Amino acid sequence: VGDCIDVVHHVYEEAEREVILIFFACTLQVHSSPPRALQVAEFVWVAPEQLGDYALPPADAPVLDRVRDLLRASAHEAST
Repeated sequence: VGDCIDVVHHVYEEAEREVILIFFACTLQVHSSPPRALQVAEFVWVAPEQLGDYALPPADAPVLDRVRDLLRASAHEAST
């Protein structure tokens, strides 16, 4: 687990609940244990251009552009 990417506070008015989500940069290493879904129904690894193909909960949506920017920057650094 790498640096913190973003912290998001979201209020679900209809459910009278709120969440604070902390997003971290993560890199799957070749010899790492496989990722596990903890306290979530499921997850999937996708390419940056596929991120828009998935419906995200309202609390997750604000960080999507930031993740895309970080992935693009990482890909650019890897190619130079």
